[in-house]
Amino acid sequence: MKHPVTYGGGFKNVSIKSGDTSPMIIPLTSGPRQGTLNTALANDGSTLVNPTDCSWRVTMSNLGSTTQIRDGLKIWRQYVTMQLAPGSEAAYINHQLFLVKLQPDVATDIYRETNDMTTLVKHRDYYCQDIETLATAHAQFGVFLNTSRYKIVKRWNLHTVGGNDHISDVYRPSKPTVKFTCNYGGALMRASGGGPSGTTAGIATEVVGDRTNIESIEYDDIDPKHKYFLLAFNDNEPADLEYPTLSMSWLVKGTVS
Repeated sequence: MKHPVTYGGGFKNVSIKSGDTSPMIIPLTSGPRQGTLNTALANDGSTLVNPTDCSWRVTMSNLGSTTQIRDGLKIWRQYVTMQLAPGSEAAYINHQLFLVKLQPDVATDIYRETNDMTTLVKHRDYYCQDIETLATAHAQFGVFLNTSRYKIVKRWNLHTVGGNDHISDVYRPSKPTVKFTCNYGGALMRASGGGPSGTTAGIATEVVGDRTNIESIEYDDIDPKHKYFLLAFNDNEPADLEYPTLSMSWLVKGTVS
């Protein structure tokens, strides 16, 4: 019997910053694992800052213990709401955001080359003009993605500006909000097995480490060609340590069997 299941996730007011050249990368396809380990994380982590958790959590589903005895999950759609805000950066900032998937024929290779889609390299993964000011390592403008590597599902050109900026008389404070849908078309995620491997009174019993239900499906188990990513570029000049922010909320619809 098939049972509908709904997952939710997201984060609030995360500063848009990452590595020296790579954009901020948000992995949207975390999968059904309910623990705090081996789920999808954004690439904004460091030795001092924990990366942003992008995991899915069961919500609005009256499954009880159903997921504990099911090993297959079909994902249909992911409904996403996204909002940019000025954050601590009052200046007028241009944002280019891309919803992408990896090109299926080379998805595994790209995933490996980008360190599991945590670092993109200029002139290989994308091209852009650098802003000619100080400390502009990730001040990106006019971005073009390498479409032999990435399938662009959606693209947005947006801006943020704070209320105290010197141009606020011309541009009102801006917090653009957009909604979009990731269509998975019933992509199947299945537990890899490996149990039950214990026994209780001669009866086969699951033990820690067995992977027999959908909650054991880790982010790394999901085929890279099924994963969606949000790439967030902007022309913010980061020397002043002031950054715009990103908030996201999503709901994922699927069925377990």
